[in-house]
Amino acid sequence: MSQCEEVDALLAATKVMAGTWEWTDNHRHNERRAEMALTAGGQLTYMRIVIKAFPNHEELKFTIMLVYGVCVWRICHATDTGHLNPLSRPAHLPFGPFDTPHYHPWAENRPASLNAALPKNLKYANFLPAELTDFNACFEWFCTQTNIQIGNGQMPILPLPDRLL
Repeated sequence: MSQCEEVDALLAATKVMAGTWEWTDNHRHNERRAEMALTAGGQLTYMRIVIKAFPNHEELKFTIMLVYGVCVWRICHATDTGHLNPLSRPAHLPFGPFDTPHYHPWAENRPASLNAALPKNLKYANFLPAELTDFNACFEWFCTQTNIQIGNGQMPILPLPDRLL
C-alpha cells in the first residue's frame, strides 16, 4: 500500500487520541507545541495531532495539524500570515492572497498518483467556516473532518500568555 493510500485509509478510519496533552516550548520564540498519538482499531498509528499555539500573540493564533511523517491536514488560525493558492488550484478554492483563518485539507492536497511522495507543503487552502471563531470550535471541527474522537478530558486547553501584551 502506498503512503497516499495509507493516509486515505487512516483518514477514513475512526481514530482515538492516546495520551494526554502536554505543552512544551517549541523552537521559535513565543511558540508552544503539544502533540497526541492516534489509534485506529485499537492499534497505534503513525498519525498524530500536533498543535502549535502562540500564547503571547496579540490575537488568537494557533495551528492544528494532522501529521503522517509530514503534515497532511492543517488549520491555520491567524491573520498575520497570508496565503495564496496557485493559479492551478481547484476552481472552488479562493485565489487570494488572503490573511484570514483557513484550512488545508488532504482531499485538495493529495497527490494525484498513488505512488507519488506525500506533499512536503500543503499548497491549497480554503476559508474556515465563519462560525469557527474560537479554538474549541476549530478543534472540534478539525476532529470531525478527520474522524478523530475526542475522549473525556482530551480537549486541549491553549496555554495562557506568560507576559503582558
